[in-house]
Amino acid sequence: MTPEKCPNCGTKLKPETLSCPNCPMSFPEDDSASAVHPLKQTPLYRALPPILLFAGIGYLIWSMATGLFHLGETSANYDAVDRNAAASGTPASSSASSSTTIAAEVSPPSEPARHEVVYISHEDSVAPRRAAISARAADPQTRSWRLRGVVYDLTTLKPLSGCTIILVDERANRRIETRTDAFGRYRTIVPSLAEGGYVIGIEKDGYAPAYLDSAQDGVPTMSTAQRVALADDMAKTFTSQPATIQAANAAPVRTDFYLAPRR
Repeated sequence: MTPEKCPNCGTKLKPETLSCPNCPMSFPEDDSASAVHPLKQTPLYRALPPILLFAGIGYLIWSMATGLFHLGETSANYDAVDRNAAASGTPASSSASSSTTIAAEVSPPSEPARHEVVYISHEDSVAPRRAAISARAADPQTRSWRLRGVVYDLTTLKPLSGCTIILVDERANRRIETRTDAFGRYRTIVPSLAEGGYVIGIEKDGYAPAYLDSAQDGVPTMSTAQRVALADDMAKTFTSQPATIQAANAAPVRTDFYLAPRR
């Protein structure tokens, strides 16, 4: 800033003079720092921080409320599914599959036999005929069938452990398996079928796939020689049609089977 008089020689100076005309004294312009003025605090500027603070709090509250609302909707949907499943008697998480395996359970040996299937007979004694289901119609209200029985060696009448019993629903292309225990017993629960029954297959190492079921008259009372001859014929020349098993209601159905050992 130019002074009124030169401090060196006392010459009067004009405001716009940058140097003294009578001496080497100079008066540089003010530096840039002296031209900086603080920003005026307007009302809007002073109100800006509280506005931003309250806006952030409001957004946080809105986000939490939205999340709780969606969580409530999801819970309500699950509750509705559970109620519908309970009303229909079907588990909500169950799904049909083309191949299902059900674990075998032990059947009490003292349970009286219930014959609900037509047997496959030996061609030398009775002409083979198509296996058929129970004559009684299945109860449409029954959701599952309980099947059980024992698998025997035809020649010795001893129970066979480790047999794989295969039940096939040909309409739904569904296969269910169970195995006999150490006493030759099997027990399984299968979904009921609206029409027809399950086609039965039995697999056991060292035994032919042909079998007789418990409706075969006289097998337990045959002599050993008769059973051995019958088993030889089944293992060599007998071709069988598999039996079909069906329950009429929720009561257990017991069917025993006889396998012929390979020679």
